[in-house]
Amino acid sequence: MSIARITALTVFVVAASVAASPRHASAQDLPAGAISISVRDSLGRSIAGAELTVEGTSVRGVTDDRGELRFTAVRGGPATIRVRRLGFQPTTVNVMVDQRVPAASVITLLAIPQRLAPIIVRGGTNYTGRMAGFYQRRDLGIGHFVSREKLEHDNPGQLSDVFRRLPGVHITSTRFIRNAVRFRGNGQNCWPLVWLDGAPLPTAEFDIDFLTPQSIEGIEVYSGISQIPPQFMGSRGLGSCGVIVVWSREGERREKKRKKLDIVELTPAARAEHAATWRTVQTEFVDAPTDAVGRAERLVTRVMRERGYPIDDFEQRAADISVDHPEVVQNYRAAHAVYAKASDGNGGASTEDLRQGFVHYRALFTELLETHDRAREEASR
Repeated sequence: MSIARITALTVFVVAASVAASPRHASAQDLPAGAISISVRDSLGRSIAGAELTVEGTSVRGVTDDRGELRFTAVRGGPATIRVRRLGFQPTTVNVMVDQRVPAASVITLLAIPQRLAPIIVRGGTNYTGRMAGFYQRRDLGIGHFVSREKLEHDNPGQLSDVFRRLPGVHITSTRFIRNAVRFRGNGQNCWPLVWLDGAPLPTAEFDIDFLTPQSIEGIEVYSGISQIPPQFMGSRGLGSCGVIVVWSREGERREKKRKKLDIVELTPAARAEHAATWRTVQTEFVDAPTDAVGRAERLVTRVMRERGYPIDDFEQRAADISVDHPEVVQNYRAAHAVYAKASDGNGGASTEDLRQGFVHYRALFTELLETHDRAREEASR
């Protein structure tokens, strides 16, 4: 290469460098300036809480209630501002920062279309009457429900046959009950709590076949503790092994008939007299259990008569008692069976039978005197 060409090339490079240097210096040496930003939505309304960031720097902030934000001491020259706000599409805007000409910009954010979950409206049924709760709980889909129509369609021979067809239920035999209901996962000694017409039956296991399918209006079955409605859990966690709620067809008829009866409370004097008589009968049981059971039967009948219950027929007495004291009516039936066995003159009732029958009479006698309710009232004062 000739010396002339080398010299020309050198002059060209120097000239290019000199030409570029002022422009480069002007971009770097611009003084810091301020930026005023106003953030609006598509309708021109202020957006508070929008986050603004100057890209490539640590400068950031959030718009105030008026949707405005002012940055100071931003590096001069071109700048890109990124804007974000929940519910809106993020965007960017380019500005020129120059102390001589304060930058101001209005940024419009577009709302992100929200896809709303579908609203499903189900027509509800306004259930009324005694079985309203049964159908309301059935509609929730928790537990297993057997309606009167289902019972009539299947026509089971005994009530335990209904439970054989339910998932999670198995039938076993115990010392006292041939067809005992158990729920899957529970042991032999973990029997379900049974409710009859809204009242829990005795804590001892209840033989479900004591009830006939033809006498049932509906059955609710809750095999797991998480399924059991609070009102059927029972005191002291008795429903922890599952719950069976039975509604009888007789229940409604008994309630209507019960409302026609003039049931009265005992006077304090009568209550004290009967309580004293019971204590005497209880003392006699030690030496003469058969006679004591007979006296207990007559004393219970007398108290029922004084309170206004019809006493001509035992089955009628039991039906009437079941409305006010459903939790002891099965005990009353068992006690009366012991009394009948002891009275036939054949010595059919053992001492243990007599003892158990006497305990059942005492439970009903206590309820008739209303001592349970009064004790609870006094304890709550």
